[in-house]
Amino acid sequence: MKATLAMQPENPGEDLVSITEIAGLAGVKLPTVSNWIKRYPAEFPKPAGKAKRGPSFRRSEILNWLNATGRMPASGTQQALPAEIAAEADESSLLDAQAESIWLGFVSRCRSLMPTADALLLLLTVLTGKPAETQRESTFSVPQDVLALCKELSATQRAALATGLVERLTSGDYRGGEFNTPPQVAELIAGLLGPRQSVFDPATGIGTLLNACAQNDPTAELSGQELNETTTACARLYLELLGHQAEIRMGDSITDDLFVGQQFAAIASTPPLGVRLSEGAITRADPRWAVVVPSQNADEAWIQHVLYHLAPGGRAVLQVAARVLAFSGNAATLRSALVRSGNIRAVIQLPAGAVLGTAAASALLVLEQPKELVTNPRVLLANPELEPITHKSGRSQKWEAAKIAQIISTVTNWLANPTSGSALSSEYAELTLQELDEADFDLTPRRYLAPAVIATRHPQQIRSEINSSVQQIDGETEVLRAAGAQIAALAPKAPTPTPRQPLASLLQQELRRTPKVHQLLDSGDIAVHTPNSLASGTEPKRFISQAALQDRHNQTPLQVRPGDVLLVADGPVGQVYLVAEPMVVSSHFIIIPTAGTDLDERYLAFWLSGQEAQAQLERMTQGTTLRRVALKDVRQLEVPVASRETQQQIGELYEQVQKLKSTAANIRTAITQLEDLALEAAGASVPPQESPSGLA
Repeated sequence: MKATLAMQPENPGEDLVSITEIAGLAGVKLPTVSNWIKRYPAEFPKPAGKAKRGPSFRRSEILNWLNATGRMPASGTQQALPAEIAAEADESSLLDAQAESIWLGFVSRCRSLMPTADALLLLLTVLTGKPAETQRESTFSVPQDVLALCKELSATQRAALATGLVERLTSGDYRGGEFNTPPQVAELIAGLLGPRQSVFDPATGIGTLLNACAQNDPTAELSGQELNETTTACARLYLELLGHQAEIRMGDSITDDLFVGQQFAAIASTPPLGVRLSEGAITRADPRWAVVVPSQNADEAWIQHVLYHLAPGGRAVLQVAARVLAFSGNAATLRSALVRSGNIRAVIQLPAGAVLGTAAASALLVLEQPKELVTNPRVLLANPELEPITHKSGRSQKWEAAKIAQIISTVTNWLANPTSGSALSSEYAELTLQELDEADFDLTPRRYLAPAVIATRHPQQIRSEINSSVQQIDGETEVLRAAGAQIAALAPKAPTPTPRQPLASLLQQELRRTPKVHQLLDSGDIAVHTPNSLASGTEPKRFISQAALQDRHNQTPLQVRPGDVLLVADGPVGQVYLVAEPMVVSSHFIIIPTAGTDLDERYLAFWLSGQEAQAQLERMTQGTTLRRVALKDVRQLEVPVASRETQQQIGELYEQVQKLKSTAANIRTAITQLEDLALEAAGASVPPQESPSGLA
């Protein structure tokens, strides 16, 4: 339902802020505000209402408390902003400290109360000062201070805030399902197109790619089509705030082309990859399908849709799934026809992360619409080995500017003068029609362009490392043989029946689940171990402060002690860990305390890891997507109660098995190194007389 956005607060005399907004005002993480509320119950302002995700407070009281306690960040302190809204962009420097605090607090509040797409539309709408005609009906009210701030903004400030806003809300974690082009990819596409009179994007998203292309020629006519209503509205507002005149129409480009018959000098697009068309979505008589009628794979439709709208002499850069470059059938027929006609000019391999929300491999397809008959078609393939894109909250790292400039220069120069192919570096290859025909028109750059050759080391160094690896394997094999002998000595001479009891009846203390810690996480220095960190032996990524632990009634219930046995109760159910030193663990574990009992902790850990216990746990586990075993069921595990002496023997056996695992891992590592060295040695071509003694 369409409705005009409510621009007035329900109670103009009372401006309330949520805990999330307080974090934005103070420039701290959300858990820190929760800790303040717990630590200072008498001094911290009392709640004045209820937000969607917790209490709300009067803004004036919060500001007074932050100032009085010295917790209000200094003016312009960019580092003090919370990570989720902090930015490297300098748009906030265009505002004074108070205005910056108001705006960032409002951004944080919107993100916490609504889906990303709706939050982005609301924020862009407020920046323009227009009613959101496409905004869904909402009782959300914009605070008066935000409205007053936006009225005073200049066009430059609005544009800067819109740019920073779009990057924060859409980089890497755009949960609204709408599509956005990573800024690195947009910059590369725009550079390959160069200045053009008109630019069209049939999968506009929120308009970031059109904006990048407009930097080449601010007077270019921008046009686009977008499937989603909310995203279409965002694109129109975003491009307007940046000062562009753009015509963005709403509809499905493949099944409902709203630009029939129109052609453009340039087309830039990063459509959703791997989408399957519904049965009956394609009409055979459609003039766009001049080469092949698309199958259920929409990628074939996007390529032909782009060529249909490309004017003679025009250029298009389209992101495609890597599989489209190699698949047989319809895709191969399409590639063959477009290479022969001179439509496909270049293919550029992209790294992982070039498509938001997926690790799918992709490439850029450079298409042109020749004005004359092409008699000697050739295709430029590029594998520039760009850095993978890892998206963090609100930001993603940039590609090296010189690298992007080099790619753009090489490709565009070749397109203008294909005879320059002989001067190409090892990252590029020019293929003729005959070469591509022999390869079934496989256009995957990595098929033809091997990665850069690693500099050859001196053969003597290689042979020395081979000797070292062999000696390491020999040493570890001796450890393995000795451990095997010890295990054999510990094996019982005859089977002995062992009585069984419920696990809970064997303990002096209660089994317990580790409490949840996500609300306590702070900028502390105490590591919080998870099943993943314990299994991989890697450093934990989450930490907690000692103060946060002590806040829980001066106890440390999150800390486990030597002798405790940890059993993973949700996720990778059944993993077992024996605690050797005090540590803090996440909420995925059940703690089994063995202190003061007749149980040998090594024996219990070994038994829990064995087939019998794992079979019991499997029967108790519930769920498919999220697997979980209940505490009450673990209490009932039937544990064989061996004598203390037998338990100690089995405990020693457990230690030997752990050593065996470590030894086996060392051997695997040494063998892998040996394999690599063998390959390197095979290519070294060392004369026999230079070989050191001991190795031929």
